[in-house]
This record gives sequence, C-alpha cells and structure tokens, in this order.
Amino acid sequence: MKLKVLSRSVKGDAHKENEDCLLIDIKRKLFAVADGVTIPKGGREASNKLVKYLIENFNGNLRTSILDANNKLVRDRKENKSIGYTTLTAVNIKDNYINVCHVGDSFLFIFRDNKLIKVTEEDRTPVVHFLNKAMGRYIENVKEYKEIIENNDLITLTTDGLVDAIGINGIEEVLKINKDLSYAIDGLIKKGKESNVLYKDDLSVLFIKMGL
Repeated sequence: MKLKVLSRSVKGDAHKENEDCLLIDIKRKLFAVADGVTIPKGGREASNKLVKYLIENFNGNLRTSILDANNKLVRDRKENKSIGYTTLTAVNIKDNYINVCHVGDSFLFIFRDNKLIKVTEEDRTPVVHFLNKAMGRYIENVKEYKEIIENNDLITLTTDGLVDAIGINGIEEVLKINKDLSYAIDGLIKKGKESNVLYKDDLSVLFIKMGL
C-alpha cells in the first residue's frame, strides 16, 4: 500500500517547551507519538530520547524494539536525574495489518467509513486522568494490538492534549467534514487551541493515509 503522511505538533500554553515528539520513518513504515510527562521535570528530553532509541533499535519486531529502547532510557535516567518519563504509541504497518504498541495515554485511531475507531486503551485512572504507566521506568511488557487495514483507512495518532481538549467525538466531526488531510489537521489543531479546557497541553497529530 502507498502511504500519505502528514503531521503537526504545537506547544500548549501551559508549557515552556513542546514535550511531544513524533517519529516518522516511511521507509520502514514505523510511526509513533511520544508525550513527555510534565511533572516531574524532564519530559521533553525523555520523549526525544525514547524516539531516538526506537529508531536506532528497530529490528522489525515493534514490541521488543520498544522494550530495548525503554531499557536505554531507564539507564539514562539512572545516570541523569533530570530526565523524566514519557508515553509512547507506536505503529508498524505490515502488508494488510498494523502492529500497534502502547504505553501511557497517547492514542491511535482508525478513521474508516466516516467512523473513528479507537484502537488503544489508556494507562490512566478515569476522571482524574492520573497516568499509571510510562516509559522511563522498567517494564516487562507493553500493550500490543493488531488490526486489519483497508484501502482509504486514515490511521490517526495523537497525544492526549488533543483528545482531552476536544474529545473523540470532536476529532471524528473534524475528519468527517475535511477530506483533505491538510485542512483536517489544521482544523484539529485550531479546535484544540480554541477549546476552553483549563490545562492547555501540547497538541500533536500524525496522519497516515492508506492507499493502493
């Protein structure tokens, strides 16, 4: 399948710097969003380091590559206490399916036939949104999903800033009325910025459009 990829990441007003990091490797069909944890400090460095290590470690097996990358991040944190934690949602596209691995509260959706299908389940406490699992700590495993993909599917990765700002229904509404990916991604970011949530988090979106 041919891929059309588009991404955008903007700093939220609540942060001094953008703590989100995107991974786009079209050749190996490897993509990810990582959202550095704000408290304690060091989220930006954690998200960037984890993405760097995943690129270096990727061996075709997404799960083991992520665990190896996390072990390196754990090592770095022992040596440098200023490095924090990060979420990670990563996808590797195969011939007719996607392999998704996930830790934390970033998201992966499939937009198909005007419906937004939520693939990942968050590692956080409902209502209070307390994150209960993140990269940078030693972990033995990650959540893993395999989903069949179809022509014209739009794989959508986002960090929690966008979902918390406009909701899953809000994302679906924007995608329904904007078939052009550039307009869709601009619409999502604009709606996220204009939302009335108290905590203005970083907003990141990564589109992967599947086509024959």
